[in-house]
Amino acid sequence: MKRKILKTFKENSNGIYSHLIVYYDSNDYEYYLENIRYDEDIYDYIKDIHNRNLSISSIYNYNLDLDKQLIEDNPMNIEPIIENNKIYEAYMFAKEIHANQTRKDGTPYINHPIRVAENITKYIKSDDLKTLVIAGYLHDTIEDSKYDKDIIYTKILDKFGCKVASIVMELTNDKQTIKKIGKTKYLKKKFIELSSDALNIKLCDRLDNIRDLINADEIFRKKYINETLEILEYLINNRELTKEQLIITSNIYEILGEYIKSEIKILKKTI
Repeated sequence: MKRKILKTFKENSNGIYSHLIVYYDSNDYEYYLENIRYDEDIYDYIKDIHNRNLSISSIYNYNLDLDKQLIEDNPMNIEPIIENNKIYEAYMFAKEIHANQTRKDGTPYINHPIRVAENITKYIKSDDLKTLVIAGYLHDTIEDSKYDKDIIYTKILDKFGCKVASIVMELTNDKQTIKKIGKTKYLKKKFIELSSDALNIKLCDRLDNIRDLINADEIFRKKYINETLEILEYLINNRELTKEQLIITSNIYEILGEYIKSEIKILKKTI
């Protein structure tokens, strides 16, 4: 497959195509490649692939270095590159709000909403995928910024409409309630009560945070793992999940299992 991707990239790096989607049929594991032109909407292609019950393996961006993309695990390099569209606006809005913020590894905070949007594109099947991607870019803009909560909400409402604003507000934690009852208890209740769209984004968010735990210190990592296990157990026992939500949850459990195995090995070495 790598050789096929290299050949396709070489043949089509001509300024006509923006992305290359690799997808597969989970029944026979046959892989397919699809080129997307600059004047075509990549999200329409993604929706069509999902509607045919096919799964996306990776998305390559013709504007980025292919060697670097091939190093990534299941790359989804779909950061907005076309100006004057709402997804690009959401990306730029999030980038502005999160300016000067960093993740635990020191990388720009905007990398997190980009990855959340990529997770949404990969895992979620929806007739309104664009709205969910926009909300994915914006999901932390009210909660994790220095700006006034009401001002940011109003800007999102004006720029992106009622549905996006409503989802982003749903995803925004109430810090006062967290102080009263504790974060884990608050999140267990929140996950149960979220709309399906908001839960999809929340799970995609949690998946990226779990993957990013490798950059966290040991104390935070253990705390976050235990919190996630408790939340997911409560979620599964108290809410019927969609197929897509179960797949994301399964991925989270798989990564958590790898962390736990690693820590057990370290513990054994110290005994």
